[in-house]
Amino acid sequence: MFDHNLGLLTRPWSISTLVTWALLAALFAYRFYEKPWLLRVGSGMIVPLLLASLFVGYLDELLGYYEVYVPVLTLIAYSVCVLMGYQIETIAPINVSSIERIHATTDANL
Repeated sequence: MFDHNLGLLTRPWSISTLVTWALLAALFAYRFYEKPWLLRVGSGMIVPLLLASLFVGYLDELLGYYEVYVPVLTLIAYSVCVLMGYQIETIAPINVSSIERIHATTDANL
């Protein structure tokens, strides 16, 4: 199993693959702390999933990453929309504690 991941990480990657991954990483990180809190927290699952896949799974097994597809792709789409000039507003403020955020969301829905 580890030979599979080792081969995947040590073989040369094409320029197009490297550019694609770099572009996706840049879009993911672009203005990260201005993005919705729930998406930022949800995307945090990618680190333990990658570490677990490195040691007890296959890094290129896409089924293992289902939990993070939605938050990561939504954060990337959020960056694309911002770069295209769309203004995206959320209900809750960005830089408040979790409890204040829940109260703000609950009060807005009443």
